[in-house]
Formats: sequence, structure tokens, C-alpha cells
Amino acid sequence: MKKNKRGWIKVVEAFVAIIFLIGILTIIIQSDKIRSERINIFEKTSNDILKSIQINESLRGEVLNQNTIPIYSNDSGFPLILKSYLETEFENANCLVKICSVEDTCLYDYSTQGEIFSKEILMSATSNIYSPKKLKIFCIRE
Repeated sequence: MKKNKRGWIKVVEAFVAIIFLIGILTIIIQSDKIRSERINIFEKTSNDILKSIQINESLRGEVLNQNTIPIYSNDSGFPLILKSYLETEFENANCLVKICSVEDTCLYDYSTQGEIFSKEILMSATSNIYSPKKLKIFCIRE
């Protein structure tokens, strides 16, 4: 007696295709979750750094006293106190800080292949100085 095995083969093929699609969708969903977690971590960290600079009178004064703008944290002439503070905060991160005028769009001027995350804050005045500037963090993930 001959049995028709073609039907079972088609059922197994459909089952394998469904399992394959579920696996691909799971990988895509997980990568989106990881990316959103990375963005959330960057947002929290950059907010903390920017707020601490804004609250600290001497660091805020360094930003407001900067006359050569725009300037990146890796340029000569960037305030040394602020540069050393940023180096301790960023440690191994691939991040730059840019001081710009308030009217400037404060764009990242270097070319890169990775994702760029950025966050900015306005520094307006100290008790003695009124010279509003933008402070913007750029972090690159390659």
C-alpha cells in the first residue's frame, strides 16, 4: 500500500518557514529595543553632564567666557578646566563637546560612519557675566 508523503513534507516546509520568520522578527525587535536602550542611556548621561556643568558656577563661567566660538573640546583654546572635567565624565566614550553661539545651529562638522547622538543646553549667565552660549554634546557610535 502506497502512502502519500507529499502532504507531510509540505506541512513540515510550512512549519520551518514560519519558525524562520518568527526568528527573524525576534532579532529585528530585539535590535530595536537595544538601540532604544542605548538612546535612553545617552539621554540620561548627557543630561546629567550638561546639568552639572550648568549648575557649577566655575564650569558655567568657563563656557560663558569662551570668546572663540564655535570651538570643540578637542581644539586648542578650549577651557582646560572644562576639558579635564569632560575627560573624567566621558572616560572611554567617543564624545565631543562644542560651544556655539545661541543663534548657531551647532552642527557636527566632522565626517563619521557611525550613529551620532547629540544633546544641547543653553548657558545664559553667571552672577557677573551675561554672554549666552550653547553647549552641545556629540557622541559617536561606530
